[in-house]
Amino acid sequence: MASILLLVISSPNTDKALRALKSALLIKESKNNLGIFFLQEGVYGATKQQKDKNLDIINKLINEKASIYVIPSDLEERGVSKEDLLPGVIFSNYDELITFMMEKYDKTLGAF
Repeated sequence: MASILLLVISSPNTDKALRALKSALLIKESKNNLGIFFLQEGVYGATKQQKDKNLDIINKLINEKASIYVIPSDLEERGVSKEDLLPGVIFSNYDELITFMMEKYDKTLGAF
């Protein structure tokens, strides 16, 4: 079982974000440990306000114990509050992201 970190920078209403989430489902269905780090515009992907199939996929990933991370400064810059986030989203920071990439996860994939 691998440990994989997926970085998502694209807004949730883009093809890139949807492809990233579909890839995340495949990774998780293969019994891999999965972390998803939503960065920059990607933080919208961790919010309750989504009205598309991305929300269903993210909820499924959360239910399957994928770790979902955001950085508070990325939220603040976009006017997103803690209350806007899906339950189970974890606050992190850029130093921890580097540690995750170098030590916690075996592989890092980017979805830009």
